Amino acid sequence: MKVCVSGLTGCRNRGVEALLRVVLDEFNALDGLERIFVITKTPDYDGNLIQGERYTYLMDPFRSVKGVTLEKAKLNSNFARSIVDEDYRLCSSAFNESDYLVVSGGDVFSSDYKDMHRHINLIRLAKSRGCTVILFGHSVGLFNDSDRRIFTKALRYIDYVFCRETASLRYMHEAFPDYKDVKLTADVAFLLKASDETAFPLAFIQEKFTPERYCCLVLSQGVTGFGEGYDDDAHFNSCASLISGLLRDLDKEISLVLIPHVQEVAFSNDDSILIDKISREFLKESRVIPLSAKLTAGEYKSIISKSEFVISERMHAAIAGLSQHVPVFTIGYSIKYEGIMQDCYGDVYTSVVTTTGDFVSAYQSVYGKIKCFIKSVEDLRVILRERVPAIKARARENFSLFRDFS
Repeated sequence: MKVCVSGLTGCRNRGVEALLRVVLDEFNALDGLERIFVITKTPDYDGNLIQGERYTYLMDPFRSVKGVTLEKAKLNSNFARSIVDEDYRLCSSAFNESDYLVVSGGDVFSSDYKDMHRHINLIRLAKSRGCTVILFGHSVGLFNDSDRRIFTKALRYIDYVFCRETASLRYMHEAFPDYKDVKLTADVAFLLKASDETAFPLAFIQEKFTPERYCCLVLSQGVTGFGEGYDDDAHFNSCASLISGLLRDLDKEISLVLIPHVQEVAFSNDDSILIDKISREFLKESRVIPLSAKLTAGEYKSIISKSEFVISERMHAAIAGLSQHVPVFTIGYSIKYEGIMQDCYGDVYTSVVTTTGDFVSAYQSVYGKIKCFIKSVEDLRVILRERVPAIKARARENFSLFRDFS
């Protein structure tokens, strides 16, 4: 059996790394597996980070520089691409050899990112080569009218949809009632193993990383690209106000650890840039501790495991906390935040979520909500201990269902 894995924007995003590591580890244990083709935007980087004898890393032909250029030049037909695009030919060959395309990615099928059609183009190519196509642990929607029509047509190429939260399952039933092959699972990153803290060098973090008590802040350089009415400066000001407020209001022995969970090549989506700017703003504050961008998803998860709480603008960093029963407050640009938080916290989830727009435009109100969250962390930890084991079991269902199909 050979399997292709797609939907990956690259492991410079540690959330993508978390998804990919779990998928590869689980598939590697399957009987009869010969090869896994990993189709990603950064094959060299990802292949160096996660190595394996049975892994072949390929460039996503619809997301490469050449692929996007061909799209803009209206040379997007299979015939045109097969002539001029080597990445396209390699992926076509991989699909010809493979039995399945497993589409990871978490939330790429929504109207948030404006590039859903590129993921669908890859699905169409795989289906034309005879692959069974499965969406693995996905948020679906919300769609604008145009994207909803596009996804409706795409469903004819998709054999199974595994939704990662109840809200997406409900949306699938309401928006696409004729599509029946849909199951409720959970995000596979809930299954990522935290690294043994003795296995990675603390020198990567910083010499001053010695606090016994700390909370983790995961702030996003890219978040301003997904909303209207605020820009980088306004967002930075709210981030700085948050840190100033926490330094003032938390016990003095609690440090603030800043995690750059995404470090993509693009300046607009590299969290280490925002964290560097914040570090310079609070240069004299020994309690503000920026972490290195060199750590892996599992290493960040290990650090998060000992955090008193997490405030996160990155969903998979939030999952790193939730999966270990660490209370998390999310600042989100997308409906996906509410869906996952609702499954984890139940009826109280509205007390632990806010939007990026409110964080920027109504900061004082949001900070009041964060202060209430901090006072409630022990009660929230109890809720997570009760609810998260079932969500982890649902995450494993992705692989149980796959084994049933295969």
